[in-house]
Amino acid sequence: NYHYHQCSSFNHSRESSTSRFSLSGNIPRTLSGWKHEQIGHGDDDNDEEDDDGRSNSNNVRLLYVFCLVLVLLVVFAVVVLIRWDASKRYEPEIFVKHIVFENLYYQAGNDESGVPTDMLSLNSTVTISYRNLAAFYAFHVTSTPLELHHFQLKLASGKMEEFTQPRKSDRTVKTIVAGHQVPLYGGIPVLVDTRPHLNRISVPLNLTFMVKSRTYILGTMVKSKFYGGFICSFTFKGNKLGESLNLTDSCLYQ
Repeated sequence: NYHYHQCSSFNHSRESSTSRFSLSGNIPRTLSGWKHEQIGHGDDDNDEEDDDGRSNSNNVRLLYVFCLVLVLLVVFAVVVLIRWDASKRYEPEIFVKHIVFENLYYQAGNDESGVPTDMLSLNSTVTISYRNLAAFYAFHVTSTPLELHHFQLKLASGKMEEFTQPRKSDRTVKTIVAGHQVPLYGGIPVLVDTRPHLNRISVPLNLTFMVKSRTYILGTMVKSKFYGGFICSFTFKGNKLGESLNLTDSCLYQ
């Protein structure tokens, strides 16, 4: 019995020791796993911080790009405004120099509806001087029809040719202003009284037209325009056919 009790005690002691050993062996594993999990969690925090850092860096770059583009746009706008303002200072100079009446015919006739009336035909040439004073801009020039009136009665008209005037240059433009078989309906009584002697007639006339000059600063987006309206009042004399009539001091610029 004593021997059996000793063996049982020995076995029990061995099992307890084994249990303690196993338990102590399990603790390091658990702690190791816990440490691994803790380390892994720390790496995730670092990744998030790196992502936040990259995001902030990208935002700063975008802000720099936006500011750079904004500054460039402002500088571009300032340059365009300066050039536009400079172009406004160089208004073209336009002078109506003279007019020549080559011929004038006055006779009885009928209008388009068959009503009898006196008819007038004339042919004249108007000479205009155009000067571009701008140092950096060319002008594209157009005009409304040049018209000759006796008060409210239109006697003749002509279209000035379009042209482009280079910088710091000038030209002389000639335009034919003519009328063919214009019904008068008694609108110029002086012609009736002087029918046999047209070289004695004296008829007050007005020449009217408008010149538009455009200069392009940035394509068709930015451009400057100048409008010049003219009214020239003078008297046509029948004995001056073929002669140049000076209009330099007879025109008003509007």
